[in-house]
Amino acid sequence: MPIFRVLKILIHLNSALVYICLMINKLLYYLNPFTLFAKRDEKESFNLRFMHGINRISVFMFIIGLVILFIKYVL
Repeated sequence: MPIFRVLKILIHLNSALVYICLMINKLLYYLNPFTLFAKRDEKESFNLRFMHGINRISVFMFIIGLVILFIKYVL
């Protein structure tokens, strides 16, 4: 296998890992309880804040469902 092919594969793997790490970082920030109750912009309306709260609850429930499915699959 030529060295250029190997380098190209490594570059693609590295960029994929960077995107995965960024996605995990954003998800952890989004699910952080300290950011959940932090002061926000005064420009945000009540409806927008309520929508973000509902979205966080749905993400929590989805993760809990994944954990339950994983536990059932393993056991």
